[in-house]
Amino acid sequence: MGESYSFRDGRELQRARALYASGDYAGSLRAFEEVARLMPNNILALADAARAFGQRYEVKKALQWIKRMLFLGKGDPRVLMLAGQSYRMIHRKAEAMECLENAAELAGGAGDVYLELGVLYEQSGELEKSLHALECYLHGGRGSAEAALLRGQVLLRMGEFESSEKIFRKLMREEQGPFMRAQAASALAKQLDERGEYAEAFQVLQEGKNHWKGVDGWGGARERASEERDCMQKFMRTLEETDWSYSERVESEPQTVMLTGCPRSGTTLIEKVLDAHSGVISADELLVFPNLIFPSLLGRVRDETGYFGISDMVALSSSQKRRAVKQYRRAMEEGMGQKVGKRTMIDKNPSLTGMLPVLFELCPNQKVLYALRDPRDVVLSCYFQWLPLNSVSVQFSSLEATARWVAEELERWIFVRERLAPELWMETRYESTVEDYRAESARIFNWLGVDGSEVDYREHAQERGFNSPSYAAVQQAIYQKSLDRWKCYKEALGPVMGILEPSMDQLGYR
Repeated sequence: MGESYSFRDGRELQRARALYASGDYAGSLRAFEEVARLMPNNILALADAARAFGQRYEVKKALQWIKRMLFLGKGDPRVLMLAGQSYRMIHRKAEAMECLENAAELAGGAGDVYLELGVLYEQSGELEKSLHALECYLHGGRGSAEAALLRGQVLLRMGEFESSEKIFRKLMREEQGPFMRAQAASALAKQLDERGEYAEAFQVLQEGKNHWKGVDGWGGARERASEERDCMQKFMRTLEETDWSYSERVESEPQTVMLTGCPRSGTTLIEKVLDAHSGVISADELLVFPNLIFPSLLGRVRDETGYFGISDMVALSSSQKRRAVKQYRRAMEEGMGQKVGKRTMIDKNPSLTGMLPVLFELCPNQKVLYALRDPRDVVLSCYFQWLPLNSVSVQFSSLEATARWVAEELERWIFVRERLAPELWMETRYESTVEDYRAESARIFNWLGVDGSEVDYREHAQERGFNSPSYAAVQQAIYQKSLDRWKCYKEALGPVMGILEPSMDQLGYR
């Protein structure tokens, strides 16, 4: 007979969660580790510890606790469900799917497991399996709007346009909260857009944006966006005031490339092409630098008003920089689940333009691959794309706000690239990849210094998962209908053209 186990939620566990929610990650990890040590047979303690450590890129420790959970209750669907969710949260989707499938097979398995499976199957492109799992969930008498919305999205991807549209319109009409109504409106607007019904698509999208402004947390996200914008503007001024530039390069270290640009500029598309090469390893939006490294540096250099300048980063000691680089590399490898070795590592993170000077000051072997796309198409695509609520996506609440954000991001890039040695950066245009991805990838491989032999990126994209919101599009063949999409909304874009024209001129998009 195996060891007994419990699902007890106590004061110590609640304290650890509260520390994590407050942003005291170091304190919360110590608390979670202590609870797991004192309660090694408490499934909730093990699950929470695994998730907290995994989300802070301490994946090896997280895996130990998940394995402990499975050792204790591998025949218990409740344990398998928690283990599967924990694997998913630390980017181990294959293991997550195995646990959830086992939970579903067991008699008395929790019904919520089918919703979890529906999400994972849809993300991996297994649409028939996703639809079956969602129908099992809904037929169990659960009236979940989330499951209904996902079912509509799966049907849309399968070509069942009439059925998916009925679901989206029903969710928009029903007494749902603003979050669900906004998400349903976004899904319907994209379907109408694909069908060529542009006027109604834009009208529905506008309705969804109005609902979105009523979502819990929207006001807080707006405040954070304003604070971050103010902070970034002051940081960029310090680059100009100090006449900052960068040209240093150390060839002896493994090469690291930051793939960034505005959201919806084709970073996911080019990343999937490059990652199929055996000499390249890439991470799809693990967010190690913005969520782990950058905040830890800011804690050391912010002044009493909360701001920092490039001189603060330059002044960091060599040992501080080495520790940060070591932590960055370790966290990336743990997040990806494999060693980089001698391969070129590509860290794909959109919207990091303003952080690039900090990255160069830390990593002497850094390069930047900057994804460009017609700014008009970027604005339109950002405006249409449903994204999790955060300090970036909240700025896509109106067409004008979206245009201002895109213009500022591109202006930062134009400013930074002029201060970098030419060999440290390269631009890749979405239009070039769509028109001839082999030629564009060969050009990038040549810049990276790796053999640009042909690879089947489509087969590779099906084998691996993606964390990007555009995971569905990345599993399809490259198509050209996304080029010059802005022309279908030329009238709506008219009032914001003046915002975009300066960066369009400098980037050659006129």
